[in-house]
Amino acid sequence: MDLGEAILVMLARRKKSQTWLAKEVSVSRPYMSSLCHNNREPSWSLLNRISTALDCKLSKLIAEGE
Repeated sequence: MDLGEAILVMLARRKKSQTWLAKEVSVSRPYMSSLCHNNREPSWSLLNRISTALDCKLSKLIAEGE
């Protein structure tokens, strides 16, 4: 599983949308879509904000993305 897919799986588990996550981490909806489809690589800062919004450890998010 790649990082984008891991984010999508975690969103599905929490019944949240990409739009919700984009707002939570202060990025645009198209940018979040690009991350989820592996067209962009997030910064460490953004990864940290995503893991916080998804209420999971950053290490778990990265591990699921490997």
